[in-house]
Amino acid sequence: MILYNFSDKKFSRLIPEMGEKRHLGKSKVTGKKVTFLTTNPLFLETSDGGNFFKYRYIVKLRKDDPYLHSDDRFNRMLENHIKVFELKCDIPKWYFYDNPIDRFTVAEWDADLETFVK
Repeated sequence: MILYNFSDKKFSRLIPEMGEKRHLGKSKVTGKKVTFLTTNPLFLETSDGGNFFKYRYIVKLRKDDPYLHSDDRFNRMLENHIKVFELKCDIPKWYFYDNPIDRFTVAEWDADLETFVK
């Protein structure tokens, strides 16, 4: 399974940070450190309202990896939103990862913000 993480910082290792972990049926934030991953290869909106993250991390994981958890609640909300507005697009999935990630490919936006380059 290929997943993506985005950041304005270049890392040699993806280390979990504080996040809104809600997996395993919990509806409240658990306060556990996680790395957010998505199936969307072109996630554009930054946490401070900007338009582009500078770096994209491409991670290959097994679907049954014990540290990988689907954000089912958020994924259902996205799916419902796309259905209600009858959007014709792929439905991205979001995941939490509970462990550092050492193996990945990193790409950076080109100068014209047209594509990622490795």
